[in-house]
Amino acid sequence: MAFNVTVSFAASSHMDTVQIDSDSQPSELFINACNSFFGDDVSRKAVNKQGLDVSETFYNSYLDEFRSGNYAYLWKAFQSDLVELSWSNDTEKRVDINRAI
Repeated sequence: MAFNVTVSFAASSHMDTVQIDSDSQPSELFINACNSFFGDDVSRKAVNKQGLDVSETFYNSYLDEFRSGNYAYLWKAFQSDLVELSWSNDTEKRVDINRAI
């Protein structure tokens, strides 16, 4: 039986208390999150630092980088532009940002 689960990959629920190293590299967990976000047959959402849904803009702007496997570029874009990536599909998964950094 298939069921729909929403999964989020968030920079932090407390942005003022978390510092992300600007030289950090994307983790395997972040790469998996990108694979899901840019995957087929998912409902995707990207939220910027102002709390606005920029899903289609982010998807279209970075799809070529994803296709070329440039996860470092996607990681930098996530750090500078977004606070959350989420997607829904028929697979249950959870992504913990504290393990992703």
